[in-house]
Amino acid sequence: DHSRDEAALAVWHRGMRALASVPHVHVKLSFLGYTTPGWARDDAKTQVVRDLVRGVIALFGAERCMFASNFPVDRDPDGGCTARAMYGHYRAWVAQLPDKDQRALFRDTAAHFYRIDVETRVPRALEAAGSAPASPPARIAVCGAGWWAQGWHLPQLHRNPNAHIAAIIEPCPTPRSTLNPDIRTTAELTAHYGAPVFRSIDELLAAPVAASVDGIIVVSEHATHYDVGMKALKAGWHILMEKPMTTDPKEAHALAAAAATHDKVFMVNNSANFREQTRRAHNLVAAGEVGRVQHVSCSLLSNLKWLFEDPANVGWVKPSGTMAGNGFGWGQSSHVFAWVYFVTGLAPVSVFCHMSYSDKSGADIYNSATIRCACGATIAVT
Repeated sequence: DHSRDEAALAVWHRGMRALASVPHVHVKLSFLGYTTPGWARDDAKTQVVRDLVRGVIALFGAERCMFASNFPVDRDPDGGCTARAMYGHYRAWVAQLPDKDQRALFRDTAAHFYRIDVETRVPRALEAAGSAPASPPARIAVCGAGWWAQGWHLPQLHRNPNAHIAAIIEPCPTPRSTLNPDIRTTAELTAHYGAPVFRSIDELLAAPVAASVDGIIVVSEHATHYDVGMKALKAGWHILMEKPMTTDPKEAHALAAAAATHDKVFMVNNSANFREQTRRAHNLVAAGEVGRVQHVSCSLLSNLKWLFEDPANVGWVKPSGTMAGNGFGWGQSSHVFAWVYFVTGLAPVSVFCHMSYSDKSGADIYNSATIRCACGATIAVT
């Protein structure tokens, strides 16, 4: 425990001071001090984290720091219970700072950390005025109303003046999740967002509202993605599909082939590919500024063992289709593969992979892969 090791803390502080001396280095403060889906109930640990956080803010300044959450917990109660608990601690820790510093620390994640051009995407003046956008808002259906849809997609669509939630598809009137016990019922979703709820995509397609839908976000159970995607393509809708894309590679190939015959956008939600640094890396490689890519070595480490080893998290541990584990490889490593292929432009032709599985849940936990590409380059992923 480095919190009780003065030598280790001294090294940590020296490193942070060195980073703070570089003007373009920013700090994302996220998932601090918790070991399970909830804040750690260790008061001593919480105090240590508080002191470290305050020290980081003092070193970098509030404008270069940001408390981060995937959920918009600062604007409405849609965020997950873990995010809200952390957010409450963060607020208390910086309550003594000037208002301008607190606003900087809690500014919008997309604008501050990922550097998305919010001024262009959602003009602030338009948002403040509450007026209608120049063109009609996109009418979006959301398939699946579990914790991720309710914690991220629905709130983001709801506050975006360029989008309108046209319909929600959810077969269970009372969705349940071990990751967020506070998610809304379908009746509450209709009341909150003003959108009709349908039990299946077939039920939506048979309803008059289907004719006005422009696109769909597929955030339902993994095994349903192929069927929903195919029917959405046939309906002529744009598609944003959560990963994993499908539970069977054959289905993924078939879905991609079908999408290629349509003039609609089909995207898998590998969100890291849309960060500014990713686009910059892609452009550098494409311009030949780093030479010819011959080998790529990358690792993705996430403190998500609690998620994939809990049998109660059936959405992420229950085998489905050809999924042997439905765990870390499907939920997290998929980000790495999407990022590497986009940045480098490499095309895989063969792969050797080894996956180890949890004794508790059966989900894959540790994965490694060696990939050979069409140009002869190789990729090593863990």
